[in-house]
Parts: sequence; C-alpha cells; structure tokens
Amino acid sequence: MARPHSAAWTAVGREALRDTTQLEEIVADLLLLARLDARQPLKLQPLSLTDLLRQTVADRYPHRPVVLVTDDHPDDHPDDHPDEDDVLGSRTALARLFTNLLDNGLRHAHGGVTVEIRRSGHKLTAEVRDDGPGIEEADRERVFDRFTRLDNARTRTAGGTGLGLAIARDIATAHGGTLTALPPRAGDRGARMVLTLPSTASLTHSREGRTTGR
Repeated sequence: MARPHSAAWTAVGREALRDTTQLEEIVADLLLLARLDARQPLKLQPLSLTDLLRQTVADRYPHRPVVLVTDDHPDDHPDDHPDEDDVLGSRTALARLFTNLLDNGLRHAHGGVTVEIRRSGHKLTAEVRDDGPGIEEADRERVFDRFTRLDNARTRTAGGTGLGLAIARDIATAHGGTLTALPPRAGDRGARMVLTLPSTASLTHSREGRTTGR
C-alpha cells in the first residue's frame, strides 16, 4: 500500500486547523451574544468615536485599504464644539462593533472600505461602505439575522461565522443606537452599513430637560 504523500497530510492538518479556529470563533461569538441578550451592564465612559475608529484602524488594519473620513473642524478651537464627537459607550464593545463591520466590508470589497463619521444635531452617524457586490434590498434586514448566509457573491466564499453583523447590531442597540443596511449612494456600489448613536451632548441635554421640568 502506498504511503500517503506528506503534502496531503499537511493540507489535511491546515484544513483541520481552520475548522477548529472557526469553531472557536463561533463559540466566542455565541457567548458574546448570550451576554448581550442577558443585557449585562456595559462599562460605559465618554469617548471620542473618531479617536476610537482611528485607533481601531491603526491597530488592526495598518496595511489594509480602509479610509476614514470625518467632518472635523481643523480651524476651530476644540472648546467651540464640546462633546459633539463623544458618545457614552463601552470602548471594548464599540471597537468590536467597528471591527465586525470592517471585517465584513473587507471580505467583500474589490478595492477597499470607507468609514465616514458625521455629526447631526445630537447624534453621531458612522457609515461603513465597501465597493463589493452589495446587498439586495430584500436582504438588507435579514443580513442581521444570526447565521444568515445570503445566496449571492457576498457569502459563498467569504468566510466568517455568520454572527458578526448580528453582534454589531446588538451592540448598537445596547448603546441606545441603531445599525441598518441602506442602499448605496448615487453612483456608488457595494454595501452601506449606517450606525447612529446618541452623543453625550444629547444625554446631557435630556438630563437638563428633565431637571428643569421638575
């Protein structure tokens, strides 16, 4: 009987390692979802969403095609816009949210991913856009379901646990925000994930309003 070629055993070992790693990722994701479902309290602190994103991109994607766009006021004094870039949130949880969105975008992008942060009133909006095959209108809500696999080019060979977007939405909800998949902008293609969070300024305004109304 011929002895199996060593290269074949190497390939089998690599495949087994990939399967084991994916199972570990699924277990870790399910544990995180269980904690979010149980509404375990998050350790919240005021933090700059822009700074958090810059740090996340620098730490995890230093050589990946990720572009961060903000509406900073470079000519203004920082005190002219107090807290407008701040949210009350968990640094670890929000970093995980953005990591999931960026991982998802990079898996499907042809060229790269753009993250844009905007301020509107007392809300902060972060858009994560890729230039991949996009998401059909009928699937833009279903894509946040757990273990969802869409029947298109975005999921056939891209990998992932099928839980990343579900986790991202649950983290957004835990922060009093929303996460939705919207149609691409005119002239664009690909997926467009839009996160909206209340700013610390809105929370302060709300507390002041309740105090005044007493």
